[in-house]
Amino acid sequence: MKTTSKKSNRKITLPKIPSLKSAGKKQKCALIKQVLLTTALLLLNLLLLLSCSKNAPTDAKQDQGSDKPSPSGAIYFSVSGKDSLFYLNTINLKFSALKIEIDRLIDFTVSQDGNALIFADGQKIKRFDLLNRRITFTASPQFLPTGSLSCNHDGTLIAYETTSQARRQIALLYVDGGANFLFNASEQTAAYSPMITPSGQNIVWTQNDGLYYSRILKPYAVRLWKSSIAADDFSPSESYLSADGLIFDLKGLTRYPGTHGGKLKFIDDYKLVWNPANSSALKKITLSGSQETHLFQTANSVQDFAVAEDQRFVAAVSSDYSNLIFTLFDFVDMQKEFELKFPSKDRASIKKIVWSPEPSSLSHND
Repeated sequence: MKTTSKKSNRKITLPKIPSLKSAGKKQKCALIKQVLLTTALLLLNLLLLLSCSKNAPTDAKQDQGSDKPSPSGAIYFSVSGKDSLFYLNTINLKFSALKIEIDRLIDFTVSQDGNALIFADGQKIKRFDLLNRRITFTASPQFLPTGSLSCNHDGTLIAYETTSQARRQIALLYVDGGANFLFNASEQTAAYSPMITPSGQNIVWTQNDGLYYSRILKPYAVRLWKSSIAADDFSPSESYLSADGLIFDLKGLTRYPGTHGGKLKFIDDYKLVWNPANSSALKKITLSGSQETHLFQTANSVQDFAVAEDQRFVAAVSSDYSNLIFTLFDFVDMQKEFELKFPSKDRASIKKIVWSPEPSSLSHND
């Protein structure tokens, strides 16, 4: 409902001013004074009217808008067929390419504190400072990057896929000091798709015979699942893990009952956003699976999605023939915030998407 300012009904009556032609000298002076006084009164009334009109609310939504939280941070993503990294500024709603020279992009990730973007570029691993917008670390590690990578909360510990003795393995790289070594996930079979917990204490990865979990400093591998599925997300407390539609309790090392299928990402320790396999819908579910709420549906299948750190917004990416379509949804107020199109040729698809908070100078200082 719109609230408009009421127009003043006050009538301004001007006094009749005699003709100056028929007036004497004294009368002319008096008449000039009267004209000046009348003009001053008119200007004063006009200023009062303009002031009332300016201060009156023109739209109820305008008054309420400041009470509603807005999306913040940036959504970083990579696209098939491009050796570039892009981001969507959620404040001005503009797409941009990161000004970084990349020869061959293998994979990227963003630290949970929003300060560092880590990416594998050919035979090198680099750390880009998102606060100061510059490369602060470059390594040509002994074990070359060949696949997906992950990092801890401040981007100082990196786990990534490599090849050793003609077999896919996992290597660790410490930014402080540059130490680089193999994580002995398995001596008999391939190991890949590593994901480090934000604390940097634990790691989950995939082998040909299942999904595994272990501490980093004192490795003792526990098989969580018998199939070769990849991890999707840790809960904020690191107590739970989602992987290929399944949910695991990392304290009890057990699986929650029920198989959802598709991809699950945590809102908090008790709620998740779920995109069923090959579906155009996003849903919110509880950890136990006892409650399920439909959020929204896109015209085509969702390729990937990301949940904001503020636990209020989710961004999903779908596509048409010539665009990647970004849909941002507020699952607290249950309303769509915006839908934006990122031009993409040759039906390019999203490879990875990460919603990062605003960088802060309070985090790790290189």
